[in-house]
Amino acid sequence: MRRYIAVLLGMLLVITAVMWQPDTGKPVADAAASRADTPTASMTPTSIPNIGSLMVAAGHNYSCAVLTDGTVRCWGENYAGQLGLGSTTNYGDDANEVGSGLPTVNIGQTVKYITAGEHNTTCVIRADDTTVCWGNGYGYLLGTGAWNDTIGDSSSEMGSALTPVDFGSSYAVTLSEGDDHICALMASGEVKCWGQNGYGQLGISGTANYGAIAELGTNWPAVDLNGNTALAVSAGAFHTCAILNTGAVTCWGLNDKGQLGYGDTTNRTSADLGSALTTINLGTGRTATAIAAGGYYTCAILDNGSLKCWGYNATGQLGQDSTTTLGDGAAEMGDNLLPVYLGSGRTAQSVYASRRADLDYTCAILDDDTLKCWGENAIGQLGVGDSNNRGDATGEMALLGTVNLGTGQTAAQVALGERHTCVLLKSANIKCFGNAGAGQLGYGSTIGYGGSSITTGDNIPIVDLSDVIPPTLTPSRTLTRSKTPSKTKSPTKTKTRTKTKSPTKTKTRTKTKSPTKTLTRTKTKSPTKTLTPTKTLTPTLTPTLTPSMTATPVSGSLMIAAGHNYSCAVMTNGAVKCWGENNAGQLGLGNTDIYGLTSSTIGSGLPAVDIGQTVTYIAAGEGNATCAIRADDKTVCWGDGYGYLLGNGLWNTIIGDSSGEMGSALTTVDFGSSYAVTLSEGDDHICALLASGAVKCWGQNDHGQLGINGTANFGESAELGASWPAVDLNGHTAVAVSAGAFHTCAILNTGAITCWGLNTYGQLGYGDTTSRGSADLGSALQTVNLGTGRTATAIAAGGNHTCAILDNGTLKCWGYNASGQLGQDSTTTLGDTSSEMTNLTAINLGVGRTAKSVYTSRRADLDYTCAILDNNALKCWGENGSGQLGVGDSDNRGDAAGEMAALGTVNLGTGQTAAQVAMGEMHTCVLLTSTDIKCFGKPNQGQLGDGLGFYTYGGSSSQMGDNLPIVNLGVVTP
Repeated sequence: MRRYIAVLLGMLLVITAVMWQPDTGKPVADAAASRADTPTASMTPTSIPNIGSLMVAAGHNYSCAVLTDGTVRCWGENYAGQLGLGSTTNYGDDANEVGSGLPTVNIGQTVKYITAGEHNTTCVIRADDTTVCWGNGYGYLLGTGAWNDTIGDSSSEMGSALTPVDFGSSYAVTLSEGDDHICALMASGEVKCWGQNGYGQLGISGTANYGAIAELGTNWPAVDLNGNTALAVSAGAFHTCAILNTGAVTCWGLNDKGQLGYGDTTNRTSADLGSALTTINLGTGRTATAIAAGGYYTCAILDNGSLKCWGYNATGQLGQDSTTTLGDGAAEMGDNLLPVYLGSGRTAQSVYASRRADLDYTCAILDDDTLKCWGENAIGQLGVGDSNNRGDATGEMALLGTVNLGTGQTAAQVALGERHTCVLLKSANIKCFGNAGAGQLGYGSTIGYGGSSITTGDNIPIVDLSDVIPPTLTPSRTLTRSKTPSKTKSPTKTKTRTKTKSPTKTKTRTKTKSPTKTLTRTKTKSPTKTLTPTKTLTPTLTPTLTPSMTATPVSGSLMIAAGHNYSCAVMTNGAVKCWGENNAGQLGLGNTDIYGLTSSTIGSGLPAVDIGQTVTYIAAGEGNATCAIRADDKTVCWGDGYGYLLGNGLWNTIIGDSSGEMGSALTTVDFGSSYAVTLSEGDDHICALLASGAVKCWGQNDHGQLGINGTANFGESAELGASWPAVDLNGHTAVAVSAGAFHTCAILNTGAITCWGLNTYGQLGYGDTTSRGSADLGSALQTVNLGTGRTATAIAAGGNHTCAILDNGTLKCWGYNASGQLGQDSTTTLGDTSSEMTNLTAINLGVGRTAKSVYTSRRADLDYTCAILDNNALKCWGENGSGQLGVGDSDNRGDAAGEMAALGTVNLGTGQTAAQVAMGEMHTCVLLTSTDIKCFGKPNQGQLGDGLGFYTYGGSSSQMGDNLPIVNLGVVTP
C-alpha cells in the first residue's frame, strides 16, 4: 500500500488512507480521499515556474496542494472560506486567479499533510505536528469546540489566529475527512474522530455528535479497537474503516448498503467496538495494506496486491461489471468477493474512493504507476475521454484503459472531489479533470476536461501554481553560520588511502587547487559500487514528505545517499547534512574533519551543508564526489573532483574542504537547454536524467561508461553546455538511469533496458562479455532480454552486476556473483552467455512477495544487493563481512543453496519499515517510513552517524532492531 519513491526523493506515495508506524509517530504514507543556519532572505522576490507539489487534496468543489516548499494553495468553490484566503470568492475560474494570481494560504507554518472534505472543511498538519482546520465548521468540524463556525472567509482568522485541534497527549500523523466527520490517526496508534455522529461513524459516544470544547483534550476518548492499534484510517460519507496492526480491517457507522463489509445492513456504533469488535472477511489468509471508505462503499488493497470493493454499486464503483450491491449478504464477502480486474498481471498500489454517496467512483494507481478509474462519469471525472460510466456493465473492466495523463506522465497520488479528479504526477505537477464549474480544476476557466478524447492526455493542462516567492521563503539565500564546534578527528586519518578495484590500475596523483593544496591517494581500480535508487518510471520529485523552507526547526529526512565511507541526508526542510569520511571535502563542511564518529560531531554538532538553497535530490559516489539538485533545478557538486567528476570543467579539483568554496561559490553543472531531475553516481563517472528525457554523463570513460565520446574522458569546460551530447538512445527517451562502477544502464520509455560500459562479467546483460561504448548505441542500440513480454520498472547498476524490477514485481539480477549478490543461491556469474539471460530466474523474495525498489553497492569486489518489498520490509544479500546486510551476523547470503528461501527481513525495530536505502562501500543506511534514518555495517569513518566511535552494527542480532540507533541529525533551521 505504501510506496516511497526511491527516486527523487523517496518519498511516501500518498494513498487513500495512510499507514502509520507505531512508536514512531510518523506516517508511512499520506492519505487523501482516497538548527545552526540562519536564512538571510533576498528582499527581491524571484519569479519562478511551478516548484512542484508534494500532495493534493480535493473537497466538494475545490482542490488544494502542498507545494515542495511546504506552502499551501487552494482553488475552486469558496462559499465557506474553505480556500483559506480570507474571502468567499471562488478562485481558479478566471485566468487571473491562477499562477501568481492565486495567493498562498496563510497557515502560520509550513505544512506536511492536507485533507479536504465533502462538507467544505480543510485541515492540515503543520510542521510542528499541530492540526488546524478552516472552512465550514458546522457540526464541530473545525475541531475548535464550536458547533457552527466559519473560518477562512476573513484574513484575520488565518495564520497565528488558527486554533489547533487539542487531541490531548498525542498528535495526528494523518487525517481523513468524510461528509460530516473527520478522523485522525494519532502518533500513539489511536484513532480519534469528531463531528456529526448520527450513524455512529465517530466510533465513540453512541450516536451523539462530538467536539464540544469540554470534550476535547484529555477528555477525548479514542475509538476502542479492543487493544489493537491502527495503521490506517479512512472516513467515508457516514462510515469509517481502519486497518489494525494485525492487518485486519474493522469498520463502523452507516451500513445500509453493506459498506461495513460484515455481510448485513446493520449499523455499528461505539457499542459494537471494544470487546465486541468484528473484522471483515477479506478472504482466506488475506490482510489489508490500504483502505478507502467512500460514499456508501469501501475498497481495500490486500497483501497480494489485489483490490476488493464492497457496498453500494449503482454506478459500477465496485468494479464488478454490474450494479449489484455487495457486502449486504454473508455469502458476498470473503473468498466469494472477487477482486477488481485491473488488467492482466496488474496489481494496485493505492486506491481512492469518492465520498459523494449518489455519485460514487473509484480510482487506483497500479503497480506500473498508471491510473485507472471507474464508476460514475457524467462530467468526465474518470478521465477516460467520454461521459459514460465504467464498471457497471459486462466486460467494461476488461476493456478499461488507463487514464491518459500525457506523454511520459504517471501518477503518484489522486484526490477525488464530488465530480472532479486531481492527479499529482510523478513529475510533481498536478492535472485535474471533470467538473470545472467553480474553478476546481485550477485552469482559470470553467471548461471541463476528461469528457472527450481531445480533453485528455497532453491536452490536459498542468495546474499553474507558479508564483513570486516571498522573501521569507526564498530558496536563494545566504547562510549565516554560527561558529562550528570543535571536532574530534580520527587519530589515524590521513589524506592518503588505497582503494582496490578491478581491473587493476594504479594512479598516484597530486590534486591541486587554488591556493595550492595537495591530496595524494592511491586508487586501484576494481569495477565497483553503489547506486542512487531508481524506482520510478518518471524522473522527478518523489511526492512524499515536505521540504519546508521556513524558520521552523525540523528533524526527519526526505532522502539519503551513501558514498565510499560517508552518508548524506536531505532533511524535510530541504537542508542537507553529511557525515563520515571527509578526506576530500565530500561532506561539504569547509574542512577535512571526520563527522559522526564521536558524539560531539553528530546532532547539533553536525552542521548543515551550505549549498546556498534548499535541495530536492542528492547523490554520492564511490569516488567521493557529492552532487545535489537544488530547488532552482540547478545541479552542484563538491568533494573529490578528479577526472571531471564535479562537472565544473576541471580535471582535478577539490571543493568543500575550505569554507569559501560552498554556498554561492559552487559552480552549477551546465547541461545546456535542459536540467537534471535525477542523478546517479558510479565509481568515476556520474549520469543525469534530464527533464527532456535525455541522459548526460561525465567523468572518466575508460570502458565507454559515459555512452559518448568513445572511451575518452569527458567534462572539460569547452565540452559542457550546448556542446554536451546526450547518450544516443536511438530516438528513445529514458525514464530511469543508473551508474554502476564502470557501466551504466537506462530504462527506455518503452520499458526496455539498455546498458553500456564495462562488461567483463556480463553485467550489461547481453549474454556476452564484450564492453559497449558510444559506437554501440544509436542505431546499434541493444536491449536486455528480460523474459517474454517483460519490461522494467526499476534499474540498479552495481559494481559488476545489475538488477532490475520487472513489470510483474519480480526481481532479476545478472553479472558478477562471487558474494551471492545475484540472489541465486550460488556464486556463478550470470549474463555472460546468451542462454543465461533467456533462462534467468527471478530472485526468491519470499512467498507472494514482490519488489518495489532495488539498490546495489558499487564496490565490485564487495558487492551486495538490497530490495524493499511490496510490504515495505527490507531484504539484503551478497557480501556481508562488516554486517552491512543487517542480518545479525557477518556471513554472506545468497551464495549457497537454500539461503534465499531462508533469508529473513532486516529487523529495523518495532513497527519500522523501509522507504529508501543507500549503500556505501561496506555500510548501509535506511530511510525509514517514519523519516528517521538507521545505518549499519562498517563504522570506521563515522559513516553510521551513531557518534559511538568504531562500534559496528549489523554483525549480531543484538545490534539490530530496537537496539539499532536512529541517526541523530539534530534540528535544522534553514
